[in-house]
Amino acid sequence: MEKLTEEQARELIDRVKADVLENKFIRMGQSLFNNLYAINPTLADSIRATNSDPFYNNELIGSFLQATVSDEGLLYIYCQIPTFFQK
Repeated sequence: MEKLTEEQARELIDRVKADVLENKFIRMGQSLFNNLYAINPTLADSIRATNSDPFYNNELIGSFLQATVSDEGLLYIYCQIPTFFQK
């Protein structure tokens, strides 16, 4: 299964940031999975209900990122982490 490109990873993070700012009750794992599905439904379906599906468990976010994002995309995401939660 092909992983998200850096451009798609940027889109994913932008969508998740918007979700979290708009809805204080959404969990990060929910938003990541839902937005992955919006960007690449086939990839989302391939990790659904696995140890890489963070929808119900935020502790699986690291596994989710490894399973779904290319190395270039991961570099972008990891560089965003310090500012990710700033409002």
